[in-house]
Amino acid sequence: MAKIYHFIRQNGEVSIGTLSGQLKLYRPHQLVSHSAIEWGTESDGARILGFSILNDSLGEERSRHNCEKFMRNVLLPLALDEWRITEIQLSEFCDYHMNLEGTTFQSVMEHMNSSNQRKPTTYQDMPLRPLWLANPNMSLAVPHEESLAKK
Repeated sequence: MAKIYHFIRQNGEVSIGTLSGQLKLYRPHQLVSHSAIEWGTESDGARILGFSILNDSLGEERSRHNCEKFMRNVLLPLALDEWRITEIQLSEFCDYHMNLEGTTFQSVMEHMNSSNQRKPTTYQDMPLRPLWLANPNMSLAVPHEESLAKK
């Protein structure tokens, strides 16, 4: 079963965790800041949160490579006080950006060149953006009836 990460900001306090327990926080080596965990701003706190989520779900290498992109594309635009994201969505995000950067796309091109097939040249051939990434505020919102926030 894929892990689900759940986040609540209420009365200035942030609660983070998974269904199996608390999320362990990791600081990227370049950060010496002890900023509070947050989202919705470009900050060290958002970087620490992004790195921690990705590291817990996908490992250190993928988290280092995708932390800034995740912070800017997912955490920065989030204006929610309660949200959740799954391991599957995290993997989709990283795979999409890896393909966008050409890592996998390049290997596909090489394969197509070696087998004399048509080279992808149109937007149609580019990797598909995960639908949830178009509007994280809508896609990651926790439905009111499932909210864990104290009323």
